[in-house]
Order: sequence, then structure tokens, then C-alpha cells
Amino acid sequence: MTTRSGAFGSFMGTPATAPGPTGPHMLKAFGAIRGNPLGYLDRVWREHGDVVQFPIPRPPSYLVNDPEAVRRVLVEQARGFGKSTIQYRALSLVTGEGLLTSDADVWRRQRRMVQPAFHHETLAQLADHVERSS
Repeated sequence: MTTRSGAFGSFMGTPATAPGPTGPHMLKAFGAIRGNPLGYLDRVWREHGDVVQFPIPRPPSYLVNDPEAVRRVLVEQARGFGKSTIQYRALSLVTGEGLLTSDADVWRRQRRMVQPAFHHETLAQLADHVERSS
């Protein structure tokens, strides 16, 4: 099994050394996080770079914006990054148990159901429609 530290090793050292906001910073930013979570993540990415570690214990939480690191996490080492965490459970209270928050067999079943929507021909038709509409 791949450890979390193996995912970013070639360009960031270990995740324990990844830059990111401090605990006090996140407490001060709680209102901003709640009011505009995507805006907060964008700001944190701009301030700290493509791999950001958040001061959330067990398991650590990361924002990964580097395409190569994302590929390693989602494709090569996906089994080392499960979703059975308190963070995903909290997120599922807001989003429900969909592709974003489901894990293992539930995720595979849901992924198979939506896969036809991502077929090359379907995406080409969608691109044509978007182009005509703009």
C-alpha cells in the first residue's frame, strides 16, 4: 500500500513539509472559508503553491493543484488515499454520498453509471453546443 507521503515525494519532499496556512490563520479565516470556500482555496493556492497542507490532524488534508501530482493521487496511488475520513463524512452531510464523497464499491458503481456522459463523442457534441451557444 502506498503511503500518503509517497504521493508528492519527487517535487515536494514529504507532505509534512508542504506549505500551508497555520491553525490560527484558519481560525481567523473561518468566516471567509464558510462564506466563500472556493475563494478561500484559490487564495490559499496562490499564497502557498500547487500542494498545500492544511493543519487538520489525522489524516492530514491537502489541496493539490499540480497536474502531475493530481494524476499520481487519483490514478497511480488512488488506493492510498481513501475517503473514509472525518473530512469526507462532514462533506457528505452537505453534498450527499455522490462521486465526490463515496469510496470503494459505492464509488465504482456510481462511476460506471456516469461514465457514458464522458465518452469522447458525447463530449464533442457538448463542445459543439457550447460553441454554438456562445
